[in-house]
Amino acid sequence: MERKRAKKILKESYREYREDPRGWSYWISPEADPPEVYLIHNDSAYFLKVDSLFTPNPIGIGAKFDIEESQLPENLPEYGFRQVSREELRELFEDLPSPSEIESRREFEETAKEVGKRTKEKLVEKKPTVPSQEKRETATFLGPHHKGDPLEYISDEQRRVKEDLEKELERLKRREYPSYA
Repeated sequence: MERKRAKKILKESYREYREDPRGWSYWISPEADPPEVYLIHNDSAYFLKVDSLFTPNPIGIGAKFDIEESQLPENLPEYGFRQVSREELRELFEDLPSPSEIESRREFEETAKEVGKRTKEKLVEKKPTVPSQEKRETATFLGPHHKGDPLEYISDEQRRVKEDLEKELERLKRREYPSYA
């Protein structure tokens, strides 16, 4: 299994996404040390180990491997770009109260949470698309992201890949940032 730097894997996965934006899933496992990222499309997965989820340019290493659909949870919403027109945006946020209508912080938080839930539901109903380079009267949303490890079970080969990538990430960090370790 070929190991590649995270930047190369992200470029490769984005190229594949542009060819077929349907059926993707995106997972982050922040509890793992180091953090793990999964980009899953049909029967293949890009798996990355990164030094941090909170830097704009993390150090990372990854690989692409085959998976079986039985390894994944069922009925996941598709990850991807979703275009939303100005009118759709107005509809999404029309229920948000104005500051003068808010009687308490708790009321505002409850309303905002409810509007957020409805917004997510409406956005997930839209089919993922390839983002357009044209200037349009739309907003583009990306998601949804999932938290945790998406694989219901892990094969011995996948376990070895995880361990090898973790060791390779440590070597990369020591080489690129000697004071990092």
